[in-house]
Amino acid sequence: MAVGMVGVAGCGGTTASSAPPPLRLTDSANGTTVAAEVGQQVVIHLTSSYWSPVSSSDAKLLTPGTVSSSPVSCPPGEGCASVDFPFTAEAAGSVQLTASRHVCGEAKPCAPDQTNFLVTVRISG
Repeated sequence: MAVGMVGVAGCGGTTASSAPPPLRLTDSANGTTVAAEVGQQVVIHLTSSYWSPVSSSDAKLLTPGTVSSSPVSCPPGEGCASVDFPFTAEAAGSVQLTASRHVCGEAKPCAPDQTNFLVTVRISG
């Protein structure tokens, strides 16, 4: 019996407490619905510093973490820094992550289809 247990462990079995790998979503995920699991980290990676902070429609289901940014070399006023907004799935349910912006560069207004970011996350337990 112990041999079978060693065999299972050797096959890379996971325990119920291990979280799935982070789900990384970029600007191109706008308007989509994605699936996540309780305990999984969901990271929204937006490629402009002009976006408002990403917010969760239900912070009890998807709680925010510490925001981080990575400056990118570009001309001043372009807003090229990429920003990561991490969240952790806490409970099963459906939640929306949203952000908005009004400018897409210095004195450059955004086109109407570039002003809002929305992703629906369906969390399973």
